[in-house]
Amino acid sequence: PGRPAGSAGSGPLIVSVSAVDDWVLGVNKIQEEGILKVTIAVLGLVTIYIVMAMINAVVISAAARRAEFAILRLTGLSRTQVVGTALLESLTIVAVGVVVGGLAAGGTIVGASVAVSEVVGTRIVDSPWALFRGVTLGAAVIVSITSVLTALAATREPAVVVAGARE
Repeated sequence: PGRPAGSAGSGPLIVSVSAVDDWVLGVNKIQEEGILKVTIAVLGLVTIYIVMAMINAVVISAAARRAEFAILRLTGLSRTQVVGTALLESLTIVAVGVVVGGLAAGGTIVGASVAVSEVVGTRIVDSPWALFRGVTLGAAVIVSITSVLTALAATREPAVVVAGARE
């Protein structure tokens, strides 16, 4: 702080002096804050992409199954039962994805824990259970809403018309 070099002004020049350790800690804090902001922005973009991909996959799946839904209705299932079946299938896929993703993330957490324990000397495992629950619930809600809406749209026309139509 103080006046910029070469500036003319009245009064004494005020200079702040700090120890090297304090300066390094201050610079590190500023860098960490910048890195955190960039990381949050990137994760936000990735999250938006993942949500769009989940919605797109469910919509394409239901749209491609219009004839199958019509045949189910012709065999005696009500529209509600067909939509419920589509919802159950989608939630089953979410559950499988959560299990496989959880195993992959668990392997990463264990690997990082082993690496840190070799450096620090003690095992540190921090499982982000709240984040895991939030991601699981978010995926289930997004897929449920999308599945129900697309199945309703796919079963809107009379089953006889859809089943008899050529693709």
